Amino acid sequence: MADNLEIVYQSRNRLAHHEPALYNRFTETIAAIKYIAQHLEAPTPGDHTPLYRLIADDIVSVEASAATLHSELDAYRQP
Repeated sequence: MADNLEIVYQSRNRLAHHEPALYNRFTETIAAIKYIAQHLEAPTPGDHTPLYRLIADDIVSVEASAATLHSELDAYRQP
């Protein structure tokens, strides 16, 4: 749990300083948030916890937006 909280903390610091959290950092951050939401005070970890159910739609939306943004950014990277 501590490792996942550290990932979220580091991403939060980057965002607070107006730095991007894209690609691998974004993927790690979302994975950490999911882990925390699935395990926090849950006798059996999973997608059924109250916190996970609360943020599930937002996670799907953010992941879709990130996929779109990453593909647009990749278009600028290609020669």
